[in-house]
Amino acid sequence: MRQVLGLLLVFGLGILVGNFFQPQAKYALLGSFLQIQDTVSLQMPRGSRTQFLQPDVSTATPSLATPSLAVQQALTMPPPPPAHAEERPTQLRVDGEFLKRDGREVILELPPVLDCDPMKHLLVINLEGDRGKARREHVKKEFENANLTGRFLFWSAANALTDQRLANETGKKKCPCDSKLSNSLSHREIYEMMLYERWPCATIFEDDVRLAPNFSLRVAETVGSIPPFDVILWGHCPGGSKPRTFHKDAGQSPTTLSYGWPGSCLHAYTVSLQGAFTLTQAATPVRVPADGVMDGMHHWGNRVRPHIDKARGKFTGSYWYASPMIAIQGDEADKMEGGS
Repeated sequence: MRQVLGLLLVFGLGILVGNFFQPQAKYALLGSFLQIQDTVSLQMPRGSRTQFLQPDVSTATPSLATPSLAVQQALTMPPPPPAHAEERPTQLRVDGEFLKRDGREVILELPPVLDCDPMKHLLVINLEGDRGKARREHVKKEFENANLTGRFLFWSAANALTDQRLANETGKKKCPCDSKLSNSLSHREIYEMMLYERWPCATIFEDDVRLAPNFSLRVAETVGSIPPFDVILWGHCPGGSKPRTFHKDAGQSPTTLSYGWPGSCLHAYTVSLQGAFTLTQAATPVRVPADGVMDGMHHWGNRVRPHIDKARGKFTGSYWYASPMIAIQGDEADKMEGGS
């Protein structure tokens, strides 16, 4: 009899203790589940976090005897970091401690967001509708001759006659507005797209461009030599004048990239993700032509790269250009209607 009473007493105490600690277990499970859900939501596309539903508290706690796989994972996850943890080192260091590699092979690859292929995203700025039709036909012929048919997209240019965003940024109730500023806005809108899509780089053309023979080959062969950059000009306007003919070696000899700013014009260039970020800052709101946006001395002030030396003769960006030029502005297309 004493043994039976002892067993009943132990059993009753076990139930009492279990009920006492059960609310803490429920809270821990629910808190971990919410943390997992939040972690997963960070991996979803921007704007989709609202698609997650909050868990039903009445059903969020599974049986403690047979926890589900999700709960087991939740229990093994580390607790969420305290507030402002990002402001402190993630691990305390001991002065004089050495960091060593683990012996694995070196991976000579850039992460996708830094791996620029200038031929992957080719965009040609052009006005939609009849006003841009003649220039679209010109571009199609140019790109067909350069073996780029089917590899490029037209980018809808900001219309200087009607674009309301341009009017707002230039302090007008409505356009017509300055066509040079509408062109600048068109370039900036591509930069904004790059930032949203996280493209490593994009190559941008204006619709009066002419391409040298073997343009795509000359660009592709530079891929392994491209340094960290903001902009690479495949053509430019020395002293502000537009070249109308190619150098005799254009497209035939290997292309050399040189550092510096050789002249204005943005009829054919590649911009990096970092360059897109900087130029978007400099061009918001739009105030100067697209190539003027790159002039940090006159147009950046302390808004963009405030610690870069902006004295006369200094380059405020990582600007590179191709020699010989493999893109120019065609005289015939430049006179067509629809220049953005």
